[in-house]
Amino acid sequence: MSEPVIDAVDVVKFLGRGAGRLQALKGVNLSLRGGELVLLMGPSGSGKTTLLSILGCLMTPTSGMVRVRGRPVANLDPEALAKIRRDHVGFIFQSYHLFPTLTAEDNVRLALDVRGERSQSKAARDVLGMVGLAHKTKAFPHELSGGEQQRVAIARAIVGKASAILADEPTGALDAQNGQAIMTLLAEFAKDQSRGVLVVTHDPRILPFANRIVHIEDGCIVGEEVVREAKRMSMS
Repeated sequence: MSEPVIDAVDVVKFLGRGAGRLQALKGVNLSLRGGELVLLMGPSGSGKTTLLSILGCLMTPTSGMVRVRGRPVANLDPEALAKIRRDHVGFIFQSYHLFPTLTAEDNVRLALDVRGERSQSKAARDVLGMVGLAHKTKAFPHELSGGEQQRVAIARAIVGKASAILADEPTGALDAQNGQAIMTLLAEFAKDQSRGVLVVTHDPRILPFANRIVHIEDGCIVGEEVVREAKRMSMS
């Protein structure tokens, strides 16, 4: 079994202050290993997005430990944390987060620019071709469908060869056909034993793509299902 690319150990997170303070996570333990696609499922308010943000080093836990490639990140300064995110984490958001004034190619290339990798137009075009958008490299977001915009977001997440892809409801705004296409792309990425994919979702249609399904409720991991081999089934 491959080593974890990201793991959380006894992670606790409080949000807010004073009378409005609430405990979002209550001693969560979760590992994402290379070569697997994990679904994190639970009702609204269960702590899914908070956990995803902590695993991706966007948010700091109140207590507990997060490791990226075996390296604890608790005491890193903001610049070092930003480097960890650039080098090891690719984010995919439900709302795409594309820059409206940039073409598809430039949106993808931006992920390389922030890593200090200049003149990477070919790499951006190559990865857009991988997600089926070779003919849309010069298109702006408003010229793309929702499914195409999500493909650009995936291309941006994977172009830097991140250790982990963290996706927050990537199929939530898509129809069945586009949702299946997006999950097929993520499943292909997760076949690499050096990379893992964690998907936060409410969408039962994508269950067949999972190698493992983790259930969270009220800030606690309450169950886990391991699937020997992810299936490729219709989402219709």
